[in-house]
Amino acid sequence: MAWKNPTQWGDMNNALNILSMLLVFFCALTGGATRFTKGDIAFKFGLYLWEVASSMSAGMIVFLFLKATNTPDEMVGAISGLSAYFGTRLMSMLYGVLVFKIKQYFRHSDAPAKDSDNKKKEDDK
Repeated sequence: MAWKNPTQWGDMNNALNILSMLLVFFCALTGGATRFTKGDIAFKFGLYLWEVASSMSAGMIVFLFLKATNTPDEMVGAISGLSAYFGTRLMSMLYGVLVFKIKQYFRHSDAPAKDSDNKKKEDDK
């Protein structure tokens, strides 16, 4: 396996990619454990695995996105590691923003209908 023997690494880019993947893995493991270190929640292995998996997913998504945009490899590794560490919280935050925007959109689309119903009731009186 080429990744085990540094003399077979074709160039520094492969080494940085491997280091970025290891950083994502390590940050996902530690980021998933932070929820339990505060003492608010008792440790549950299934929940820990969920935290790690979602953090790794966030880290990999950011890694692939940054690699596609030709960002320097050092920045790719650093930002991917951060997104893996904060992955679950980042996904929860984005989910909250998305749900808020959807609710706001449907409230605004319902608003004219409610106003017209109120005007009809006032006209009937």
